[in-house]
Amino acid sequence: MAGHPTFPRKRVIRYSLAVIPMVLTGMSATIIYQGHKLAKPDRRALQAYHQEWLQKPGEHGISVTHCTLIDGKVPCLLVTPDSGVPLGRRGKLLRRQVRELGRPLQAHGHISGNIVLLHGRNGRKEDLLPVAERFCAVGLRCIIPDLPAHGENPIPTVQFGLSDWERELPYNVLTTPMPLYAAMAGWILKHMPLPPNQ
Repeated sequence: MAGHPTFPRKRVIRYSLAVIPMVLTGMSATIIYQGHKLAKPDRRALQAYHQEWLQKPGEHGISVTHCTLIDGKVPCLLVTPDSGVPLGRRGKLLRRQVRELGRPLQAHGHISGNIVLLHGRNGRKEDLLPVAERFCAVGLRCIIPDLPAHGENPIPTVQFGLSDWERELPYNVLTTPMPLYAAMAGWILKHMPLPPNQ
């Protein structure tokens, strides 16, 4: 056929045999790299706004205690309403909205239950302090763990709930006896100053 270029069949086969392995190698490397990033995401450092919340929790009507649960494997923040300080802006707004709905509220500082807050992928427990402020405003104690491969958690990879340990983590965090000694120590230091020279 005149006017139609023809490619020799051998050249096409040779070209395909050279290109297909390179494409497959590139795809395999991408899948392996993305799988590694998914199972072991980069850990974010503490941000400036995290530091502000941790240094001045009283400005938000809360107290924050660092603790570890489940045999020291899960670093957590225990966030409780602090009746010794006024509510923060968000807490006041939320309490007003709850009252407008006709829902009863206990006095600020009363704890009526516990809730576990879980951060998302590439997150860390400190990300949820603004959310915890709102729950504390209505009387809930918040337990915020660093999930595996995130924040300060020593476990290097995340399995997305495939392991029993990881799947049961929120329940185990909630049912682990609260580190009352840490909470009590925080309260004692805040409300009962040490004698001079100690």
